[in-house]
Amino acid sequence: MSALWSALIVVLLVCVATLSVGYVLLSQRVVAVLSRMEAWLVTPHLRPPGLGAGARVHSFTAVRQDGVTVNEQILLGHPSVVLFVKADCAICRKLSRRLTRRRLDDLTLGGPVYVVVRNEQERDALALDPGLHILFQEDGTVSWAFRSTATPQAFLIDADGIVVAVGFPNSLRDLKQLVTGAPGEPRASAQITAH
Repeated sequence: MSALWSALIVVLLVCVATLSVGYVLLSQRVVAVLSRMEAWLVTPHLRPPGLGAGARVHSFTAVRQDGVTVNEQILLGHPSVVLFVKADCAICRKLSRRLTRRRLDDLTLGGPVYVVVRNEQERDALALDPGLHILFQEDGTVSWAFRSTATPQAFLIDADGIVVAVGFPNSLRDLKQLVTGAPGEPRASAQITAH
C-alpha cells in the first residue's frame, strides 16, 4: 500500500510541477502580448482617425435640414469647421447641448460650423439647435470623405478645402481652441482670418 501511495504522490507532484510550469509560461506569454499592445497604443507616431492637416477634403454628398443636397463645394471660399457627432456618444450628447448658433458664431471663424449627423432622428436625439448648419449623411459619405471614425471629431478647413487642424473637442472651449490654435496663440494661417 505504501508503494501505491508513493506512486500517487509522485504522479501528483509531477502534475503540480507541469501545471506550474504551464502557468508560468502562459503568464509570460500574456505579459508579452499586453506589453506589445501597450507599446502599440502609446506609440506617438500613430495618427488619430481622419484626414490629417494638409489633406484635401474628398468628395461627398449630404442633405441640409431644408432638404437641399450639397457636396464638398460648400466648404470652398471661406473657412469652416466640420464637426461629427453621434447620439450614442455621451460626450457628443453633452457637447450638443452647448452647441447653439450664437455660441458657434462667437468662434469668430468667418465661416460656418457644419454639424454632421446620420439623420433627423439623430439630430432630434441630440436636441441640436435648429439654427445650426446641420448636414445629414444617411449613407456615411461625409464620414468617409473625412475618414472620420471617432466622435466628437472636428476638422478645421481653409477656404481652399484643405484640412488645417483636427481635434476631438469635448467642449466648446476645445472647439474654439481648434479654431484659434493653442491657448493665447492665433492660428498661423491667412486663410482662416474672418472675412
